[in-house]
Amino acid sequence: AILDSHRHAKIELEICPIFLIPDTNCFIDHFSSVQKILQSKKYTLVVPLVVINELDGLARGARDKQYDSPDHAHMVKTQSQAAIDFLESEFEKKNPNLKALTAKGSTLETIAFRSEEPNNA
Repeated sequence: AILDSHRHAKIELEICPIFLIPDTNCFIDHFSSVQKILQSKKYTLVVPLVVINELDGLARGARDKQYDSPDHAHMVKTQSQAAIDFLESEFEKKNPNLKALTAKGSTLETIAFRSEEPNNA
């Protein structure tokens, strides 16, 4: 019985992420936390261009009619614009802990040219 308890070795894994990839809802519902994470400089925030483009659309009110209340639509629009302003500012500062990611997996150091046109080749 004693040998059986020592036969199975236990392995403990400590997971320490380097990269964090937020989705659109992270920026809308947890924007201040995303800011704190980036400013901590412990992680590299990798933001997919599709998220940035979706935030752009939400900031323009592209989906205002889909929400149950005007208050919620306003909150989404306001948070999206704040997120875009923050990301543009951080990219302009060339924050080394912030990258943009294209649909094909390429990383970008800027979001100045952020439209992703489908490749018809």
